[in-house]
This record gives sequence, structure tokens and C-alpha cells, in this order.
Amino acid sequence: MAYSPVDYETRPSTCVRGTLSCGAVLPYQSGWMRPTSTLSNYKIPSLQNVYLCGSGNHPGPGVSMAPGRNAAQIILADLGVSFKS
Repeated sequence: MAYSPVDYETRPSTCVRGTLSCGAVLPYQSGWMRPTSTLSNYKIPSLQNVYLCGSGNHPGPGVSMAPGRNAAQIILADLGVSFKS
């Protein structure tokens, strides 16, 4: 399925003009504050075993794949598995 910028602007609600970065890449949404301080550790506090690894997470959008790697480290730590880089 293909989405247009109009589709991305309506879901998720934080998209503006079709951005894939899940909101603005601004200082107050950077580092440990991305996407918000309560969701900055790649977990959703109210849902057990639900993790965040998209471009909305630190370090943000791009082709670095760092949000996925960072989330994998958290998941493995929760499972008690050692992550060796």
C-alpha cells in the first residue's frame, strides 16, 4: 500500500505536511525528550512489552537505523540478554 503526503498528514496526528519524522525535529524534542520525556526510553510505560523504535525516537529521522538499534538494546536488557556491539 502506498500513502500520499495527505495520508501521512492525517495519521499519525503529529505529522505535518506529510513528514515521516513524527513531528518537528526541534531542541525540545531532541535527545531524552524525543518523542516526549515519558516515552524517551523506547518503552510505553502503561503497556508492558510494547517498545518504540521508529523515527519519532532518539536520535530522530534518517537512515541511521539507530532508533531500532537502541530499542533492541532495551528489549534485550529486559529479556536479560547481553547486548554486545
